Amino acid sequence: MERPDPPSGWYESAWDWASANVSRYADFRQFYRSVTDLDPSIVRHGPKGMDERYYKPLFDYHLRNMNPRKYVAMLPGGRVCGRSGVISPDNKLIWDVSMDFFGSPEQHPVFSGRPLPPVTRIPGTAAVMTAPGSDNYYHWLVDVVPRFELLRRAPIRIDKYIMNVNGTIPFQNETLAALGISREQLIESHDGTNYQADTLVVPAVLNTRTLMPGWALPVIRRGLLTNRGITPIAGYERIYVSRLNAGHRRTENEQALIRILEGFGFRTVYMEQHSVADAARIFSSCDIVVAPHGAGLANLVFCRPGIKVVELFAPRYVNLCYWAISQHAGLDYHYLIGDGPEPGPVDPDTGSGLGGHDPISVNPVDLWMLLEKMQRPERTWFFNKRRRTDGMTMKIAMKAYNGQYVCAEGGGGREMVANRTQLGPWETFQATFVDPWNNLVTLKTWDGNCYVGAAADGRVYSAHAQSPGPEMTFKLEPRGGRHMSLRSSSGKFVCAEGGGGREMIANRDYCDIWETFEIEVL
Repeated sequence: MERPDPPSGWYESAWDWASANVSRYADFRQFYRSVTDLDPSIVRHGPKGMDERYYKPLFDYHLRNMNPRKYVAMLPGGRVCGRSGVISPDNKLIWDVSMDFFGSPEQHPVFSGRPLPPVTRIPGTAAVMTAPGSDNYYHWLVDVVPRFELLRRAPIRIDKYIMNVNGTIPFQNETLAALGISREQLIESHDGTNYQADTLVVPAVLNTRTLMPGWALPVIRRGLLTNRGITPIAGYERIYVSRLNAGHRRTENEQALIRILEGFGFRTVYMEQHSVADAARIFSSCDIVVAPHGAGLANLVFCRPGIKVVELFAPRYVNLCYWAISQHAGLDYHYLIGDGPEPGPVDPDTGSGLGGHDPISVNPVDLWMLLEKMQRPERTWFFNKRRRTDGMTMKIAMKAYNGQYVCAEGGGGREMVANRTQLGPWETFQATFVDPWNNLVTLKTWDGNCYVGAAADGRVYSAHAQSPGPEMTFKLEPRGGRHMSLRSSSGKFVCAEGGGGREMIANRDYCDIWETFEIEVL
């Protein structure tokens, strides 16, 4: 078989190829058709949870309307070399439809100097549907599926589809079947292939450097949700999407987060165990979704407008792709940044990117505070520890195991008890973060006159003081849902004796039900 020469250069775009060669042809539309009847609008708003120091420029950059060109190009005798290299009739790479995870055209494998694979001829018309990361659920759903709509609107009769498929990936097979593409129409493109069609049809690539365009959302929903008659299902109103079985970017302290989430009525799901139809059914049922950054969040395309999203990140990798989907879908998007190495300078075009495989570890108190705020949005305190500062205050009440409130008798100046059935001023406290990174707080009676302290002998008291002494600092430790324990400065847990109804004491080495309090943020 014929081995072709390497490309002699590149065009930045299919438009550049068509413009450079249009003088040879009578009808420009015979070789390049813009698709103009798709909604070009993009409405974007900044997310909630932004870290001003590093991430604000990243989001601000993409708040602008950046809608990639929509078109279908027809290349007589065009080729597809390897996984992604679209070659023009005059033997040049067309870059905007050949981008892989490379920085520039000259880095494309067709310019590596290695001999190119021999050419295999394809009679008739073949559409190029290759895209980087086609074996990844997000890239398949967002970068590949909407391109079928460009072909439909061109419109052009297609005999074959050249794709990065091999028949072994279930979500690829399921979506193609749902879109009416048969296995017999597919041709696999990989590193060892080099196809030349009588006419190579090339729809625009949507999302290699920019974010998903708004018009792609209804296309995906129509093809994979509404046209299939998929409806919501009970039991998935609040979900946490786990990456426990992923190869990287797992949540290190996932069990601690799940304990918090279960207290708020969340259910943990593992999306790799579900079909695309099941994923559409689950996400169309959600009111709140919490998840570390990962491909499972691509299913946000199936969500109803207005639902809440919390995305978890490691500091060195904040990717905007699910924020963009949330904007198009009308979702209420939040994010939390976990612990880890600090990011370097952020490139607005590509994201922070240096730590794409970094594990994620989010402070459980941050997640608890955010969930509380989402339920009561009128609360004004900040929830992300990177935004929290010393002195941040919230108004709280504490319930013992038996449901009775912790009380500062007389409004302060006496020992603390946990024996009140009604909430009033004596049962209301001001919690002030004195070390947000370590969840250290002081507790004041709400009139501001007395601090709560734990004496060396274990007595828990409230006393008049101008400023808190060493005994008057406690560590909040999450115990699941809205439940926390309080550890004194001596390392002992605060206990409501008998589970409530009696005095408070700080003398326990271990935390159990008497040492656990339900925190109500007021």
